[in-house]
Amino acid sequence: MVSNLFLFGCVLSEIKFPFMKKIIMCFFLLSFGSCNEKDELPGSDCVGEKKDIACYQVYMPVCGCNGQTYGNDCEASAAGVKKYTAGACN
Repeated sequence: MVSNLFLFGCVLSEIKFPFMKKIIMCFFLLSFGSCNEKDELPGSDCVGEKKDIACYQVYMPVCGCNGQTYGNDCEASAAGVKKYTAGACN
């Protein structure tokens, strides 16, 4: 079975006009869902890989850059969140 990504690469390489490549790439990426700040992928500026760390049990909520509220800064860091602000998210 040939992967869809391989087929997409073959189709994209055959297109001669750069603007058409951009349009097709956009449609391909949009087919995977939305791309807003709350849908950050691991490795991005907002969310990285999860860490296996023990956190303290003090409730001092922080709002992660991904729009999720965490119980404290340690829990946010353990979830891989790189940026957060004090207080719960709205």
